[in-house]
Amino acid sequence: MKAKYSAMPGSSYRRLASVLEAMNQSENEDAVPPSPCPHCHKVMDAATHEDRVVRPKPGDISICIYCAGVAQFSPELALVAFSEDEMRHLPGATRADIREAQATIRSMYLKPKRGVQA
Repeated sequence: MKAKYSAMPGSSYRRLASVLEAMNQSENEDAVPPSPCPHCHKVMDAATHEDRVVRPKPGDISICIYCAGVAQFSPELALVAFSEDEMRHLPGATRADIREAQATIRSMYLKPKRGVQA
């Protein structure tokens, strides 16, 4: 998967490509209980941080790789929606990191359909 994204410009693309590569090479010891995204309902069963697969903790924030929706891990590690109001209470740098990750996911995976203007 890494080769597919290596030609794309920008550190966000390279970082996301290395995360996807880490997920492909990871063993299941860091897998999380399957939980649907509260936004698009695709089932998630892994989590990453920057360039490695990690086991999330309750309260950690997650960004869906399918829809770029923001969620938070519950005490049972289920994904629950993270509201815009909750987002406003995060430190500015954290909000900026989340918005950058969402933009990267949207540009890589959420391409507009033919004939649809963005």
